[in-house]
Amino acid sequence: MNTRKKSAGWGGFAFFWRRLERYRVSLFVIAIFHYPAFLLRS
Repeated sequence: MNTRKKSAGWGGFAFFWRRLERYRVSLFVIAIFHYPAFLLRS
């Protein structure tokens, strides 16, 4: 019972990490495009 609960928790963590990774990649691409503009502004 305890192992099953832990397994379900890991499944949720994997799902959350997958969504976070996709979001992180998009943020990384946005940062790449905005960083030069930020340097030129300052």
